[in-house]
Amino acid sequence: HTIRKHAQRLSVFFNSLLRGKYIADNPLHGVRGIPQPEDDDTGRAFSAGELALIFEPARFTAWAKKYPHRWFGVMLGLYSGARVNEIAQLQIADVEQVDGVWGFTVRRRAELRQKAKNKASVRFVPIAKPVLEAGLLKYIADAQKAGHTRLFPNLPNGTGLGFGRALSRQFSVYIK
Repeated sequence: HTIRKHAQRLSVFFNSLLRGKYIADNPLHGVRGIPQPEDDDTGRAFSAGELALIFEPARFTAWAKKYPHRWFGVMLGLYSGARVNEIAQLQIADVEQVDGVWGFTVRRRAELRQKAKNKASVRFVPIAKPVLEAGLLKYIADAQKAGHTRLFPNLPNGTGLGFGRALSRQFSVYIK
């Protein structure tokens, strides 16, 4: 899988050089087994049974209680369908009430290292009632009192690849 992934990335790189007329041919053209970008496996949704197992209350709570991002970050993703990095990079100010509906706004702000996949990804996302009932607003108030500006201040972005990387890795370990 790793070799195929690297070969596909090289092919994309060579195709961009070809389009820019920097090279005459893609050296990987015709090599068998190199998927085109649109052929990538995008995964599948969890089944109802898998979700029941993942979010079994005793098991999930034992894992999630270590950090607020494990509980609220995962719940926001589960109920909103937002990308993990969109959730992980949220500022407290991004959570607001608009026309009586609590939600968060996915934004692009370079100074805060906030990214969105594309222009259409910049949006207001309503927060599901179960997440609010679980105490999200109280958590936000506590985080503000502690002087935090980011919603999940324990998530690092040390690699520069986004705040969601740590949460994604933690959740992957939990699922396995």
